[in-house]
Amino acid sequence: MGIDIDESLLARARQLGTPANVEFRVQDILALNGEERFDVVWMHHVLEHIEDVPAVLSAVARVSSRLLIEVPDIEQSWTQFLLRDLGGDYFSDATHVREYDRSLLREHLHGAGWKIESLRQVSGVLQVVARR
Repeated sequence: MGIDIDESLLARARQLGTPANVEFRVQDILALNGEERFDVVWMHHVLEHIEDVPAVLSAVARVSSRLLIEVPDIEQSWTQFLLRDLGGDYFSDATHVREYDRSLLREHLHGAGWKIESLRQVSGVLQVVARR
């Protein structure tokens, strides 16, 4: 199942030729109540757009004990890294509310009770496998 609050993004996902057994739903992740369970939740470039990350990670824990995350890695962009250190506008996307490095991602996951099994830096992104 794919969940997003933006129908236009779900429409694009449907056009990618997804398998017939994949459902897409317009829904706020905070509305997940635990009635449905999932083997894994995959959050691909989501957390950097979310104001209340602890609430989102807690909502995910209600529906799955396994989490895959990918976020942009600020430390892989020397210009962003430099602009941040100089106090300038360093966000890579105007819709981001934060940029992640390893430390902040660990802090958010551990703070929400997730245990990191794997954390990798790959091609400008951080990839995490976590369990509850």
